[in-house]
Amino acid sequence: MSSNDSNGFDGDNYDIGCESNGDNSNGNLTTSPLDENDGPDGDCLFNPNLPKCAAVDGECPNGFFQNGYEQCVTEGGCPDGYHTVDDDETGRCIPNSDGCPDGMILRPDGETCGYKEDLCQDNPSLDGCVETSQECDNNRDDDGDGLTDSDDPDCKLQECDPSYPDNCIPSPPPDLDCDQDGDLQDNEITYHNFKVKQSDSHGFDGNDNDGIGCETNDNGNDNGNGNSGDSDVIRASQDTCDDISDTIDLFPGQLDSERVQIIAYFEDCELDLASLTLNMVEDNDLKLVAANFEEGVSDAIEVELEPIDNQESNSGNSLYEATISGTQEGLDLETGDSKTISNVNGIVLWNDGDDPIQFAESNSVEFDIEFD
Repeated sequence: MSSNDSNGFDGDNYDIGCESNGDNSNGNLTTSPLDENDGPDGDCLFNPNLPKCAAVDGECPNGFFQNGYEQCVTEGGCPDGYHTVDDDETGRCIPNSDGCPDGMILRPDGETCGYKEDLCQDNPSLDGCVETSQECDNNRDDDGDGLTDSDDPDCKLQECDPSYPDNCIPSPPPDLDCDQDGDLQDNEITYHNFKVKQSDSHGFDGNDNDGIGCETNDNGNDNGNGNSGDSDVIRASQDTCDDISDTIDLFPGQLDSERVQIIAYFEDCELDLASLTLNMVEDNDLKLVAANFEEGVSDAIEVELEPIDNQESNSGNSLYEATISGTQEGLDLETGDSKTISNVNGIVLWNDGDDPIQFAESNSVEFDIEFD
């Protein structure tokens, strides 16, 4: 072996290169600097913080670039199934299964994560730009936040009527109906044969009061719970707006605290005058309310109930009468001040108290309604 031994093959200076003892190498190569630190390699593409990825004297070997932390990262981009992230100074490749950081989505090329707000301005149809709302009764994570139904805070923000504990159905207004024939309308729901509590704000339980909403028979046909022309809610015919004389029974219903129950709804028919006779439980928290549903529940007033003279108390029930016109004066529900609303198209019972109100067997409301 030549004495200059430029490659360091003679580790023990015995003038024998790459010497072997018959069983294995004598370890001459351990004297090479590459044995302590092999230098940057393919691992640095995924974990550039490894010691072997460190730049030497501020430089990286060919085929590598230096990231923001003076570490060497393999050039050439990420392999399939990996991506980088904008403003990530490590330059590392991240598995697509890890997703993008909060507020970021993948670009159309699928190779980098960018800021969602900027990307969606130029690519509104990009995955992640179209918001998906959370449905609260299908046991699925619709909005991609890892939470389903009642565990998702988004569901708690929705006004789900407690009358329907197994389905998230909003409280009125508007008043909703059952789907009659499969041709779903804007004011109809798709659910059938679901649990209904006694308050039943939309009257889905129909005439039989058996605790089942939008009930169907074995043939799939509506079984009288279509919430149209039943004894739970008085409705005007939208075709003719004929005058109405009818009575609804309130028993065995219950009106929970701070809840409303629609007892008449006229929609587009113009009310002239409604005369009501009410057999009600004696409870100061039970209010009669006139409302314009198109303007929202805030455009509603309390209507004065006039006790009927010469009546005898009957097991805690009393008779009252009231008149409601298309333009009605009453008390603002929030302030108690006098207020007038126009285009009244709904009549509501409201429990303004902290405790539920249980209707008695004789409780009912008799209507005589005239339309313009």
